[in-house]
Amino acid sequence: EIQTKYAHFEDTNHREQLKGELDLLKQKEEQMLSLMAKGASYQSLAEATKVKQGAYLAAKKAYEASDALYQDALSRFLNGQAGLLASSLQEGVACPVCGSLDHPHLASSSKEVPSQQEVEKAKASRESAEQALRGAAQEAQGASSSADTYLKEWSQDFEKAFNEPLVLESVSLRLKALLSDSKAKEKALTEAYQSAIQAARKRDQDLAESEKKQAELTATLI
Repeated sequence: EIQTKYAHFEDTNHREQLKGELDLLKQKEEQMLSLMAKGASYQSLAEATKVKQGAYLAAKKAYEASDALYQDALSRFLNGQAGLLASSLQEGVACPVCGSLDHPHLASSSKEVPSQQEVEKAKASRESAEQALRGAAQEAQGASSSADTYLKEWSQDFEKAFNEPLVLESVSLRLKALLSDSKAKEKALTEAYQSAIQAARKRDQDLAESEKKQAELTATLI
């Protein structure tokens, strides 16, 4: 009977040990799945950052083009004004700008001189493009900052869980491998746990049957 009780104690202790290992393994698997989900979230943030950066580059290109158009329009407008002034100058008559009586180098008048309204329109377009550029820059910077912060937190969680650094290029494969190994261990532990339960049940049944026979034998002897 003492041996039977000791065996029962050993079986119970073994089952509890297996159950504890299974619980820890499942907790680890939940961490892996959580880290995988965080990896997917980071990937979305990284893709969003690329889109914002692309929008910034497009806005930068648009601003540079509008600035070039404005500078060209302004330059042609000013040259045109100088040409108009030059056409009105006469030798011996003082220039209304510098007061000189001699005019050896007169500015030529361009045939394609934009109006002041056209210059102002080009300027407004440039200012609008500049505003769009600033907005795109802020959005790109914000997206990049969010992605970097999330990556840092994800890396800390990964290192805390597995005591190894997160390698961005291979983290997905690493997590899949870890999860696959864990599932294999979980299957083996589950089978061992179920076998231990079945063995304990059979031992209890055998013990109950033995006690029943013992009681019947004792009753026949009385």
